[in-house]
Amino acid sequence: FGHRDLVTCISITDVNVSLHIPHTRLADGIIVTGSRDATVCVWDWNGKLQRVTGIDGKHASARSVLTGHVGQVECVHVSGEQGTVISASRGSPILLHRVTGELIRSIKVPAHFST
Repeated sequence: FGHRDLVTCISITDVNVSLHIPHTRLADGIIVTGSRDATVCVWDWNGKLQRVTGIDGKHASARSVLTGHVGQVECVHVSGEQGTVISASRGSPILLHRVTGELIRSIKVPAHFST
């Protein structure tokens, strides 16, 4: 599984975030994508295979799908050191999630700010 519409933004970390994901195999890195479908997907990167892999280590599927935006995701950033993802979209708060999918914080954007 993954996005149901076009990918609009991407962020990559080569820091092993497995310490932040209980009961997981070691991934070489994490790729995070935002989409027009208002979701953010977290993907495992396998450096040896040079491709995205799923939880089973073989078939490409998102590790987690982060929700909470009402419109197209405009930007994403992943922090391997913290195991977090921050994302923004027009008309929605800025969202801070763990790479596992847990919402940590929703930050309301002041009305005078525009994207």
